[in-house]
Amino acid sequence: MPEERREKRGRGQQPRSSIELRYQPAKKTVEGGFSIEVEAIVTEGPRALSGRNLQFFVGSAAFSTPEPTDDNGRCKKTITGPIPSSREVRIEVQVVGQATRREITIKIPADPKTSGASDKLSVRYTLRDDGDYMVAVQVADEKGEEKSDVPVTFVADGEVETIPTGNYGIASKKCSPGKAKILVPGFKAEDLDLEKPSRSWNRPEPRTLGERFRANNNFQLMIFWMIVGAHLLFNLAFLGLGPETDSGVSAVQQKYYNLYFHGQYATNNQIHWAQNAWTGIIDFLRSWSWKFWWAELVFSLIYIPVAFWDEVKAGAKAGWRKIQEGRLEQDLPDAAQPTPAATPSISTATRGEGRRSEVWIFVREFFSALVAEIAAKGIRR
Repeated sequence: MPEERREKRGRGQQPRSSIELRYQPAKKTVEGGFSIEVEAIVTEGPRALSGRNLQFFVGSAAFSTPEPTDDNGRCKKTITGPIPSSREVRIEVQVVGQATRREITIKIPADPKTSGASDKLSVRYTLRDDGDYMVAVQVADEKGEEKSDVPVTFVADGEVETIPTGNYGIASKKCSPGKAKILVPGFKAEDLDLEKPSRSWNRPEPRTLGERFRANNNFQLMIFWMIVGAHLLFNLAFLGLGPETDSGVSAVQQKYYNLYFHGQYATNNQIHWAQNAWTGIIDFLRSWSWKFWWAELVFSLIYIPVAFWDEVKAGAKAGWRKIQEGRLEQDLPDAAQPTPAATPSISTATRGEGRRSEVWIFVREFFSALVAEIAAKGIRR
């Protein structure tokens, strides 16, 4: 009897099911509302319940018609609607015909802040030890107070990444050398040209002459010119400039040699042959030594722009920047004088003078920057 009562009581009880809710972060729709993808999972203990009709509610109102769960006890629904003033959405799911239900409250994030007309934007970048750049963008209002949550889009290294500004109004990203662009809503796009650092960047100072020769182009050039100078002095002092040595031996010289050797070690013909052999060796060495010196001289001249490429590039950049500044000043209107009704034509002679003036400005600024680079940094590469 006790067992039969227990069995009847067990048959009369309803199975205890439960609902688990999962959702994706809320998104803003094109119409200005919200969209949330919600997934309900109905289980009874470890077993998933399929074919259970689920009714979704937004607040106290039913959302669409009931939908059944699949074989895994899951049912997905995309909830949409207008964004409430509280920016909170209460979603409830109930198994139709049962008391099993589950409720969640989802907070809709605030819209990202945009920049006003009086806001200020500053972009700074510094070269890191690894050769990359750290680009920092700061957004502040007209009072100088930093603005957070402003989306900053970095276009660099072939990638597009949007980073919101933090507590101090700063968004930063590591970028490789090359072209980069900064996009901030309400501001003009900032184009950056991140130059590739020289080979000597962040390189430890060489401790030996061998390390310095391998790592320093200017030092290599100095050694090459020292070799060219020493080779020139050697040729002038020991080999001479003539095409060949006069190997003729006069009768007086032969007689002197015979008297010197008492006729025991060399005859006239033997002395003449030895003299010719020695002068032939000297002529051969002189010819090839001068040829090799000319090759050294040409190589050293060609290596000058290679060794001083950083300085030459800095000089050219300074000259071109000065020309651009001059053109910009000419294009700006004079505030003290009224703007003329018609722009007078510029003669060909005036254009020619302007070009000659720009060439002179470029040459002057080029050599000034070149001398300043060498004087300030010395032999650095």
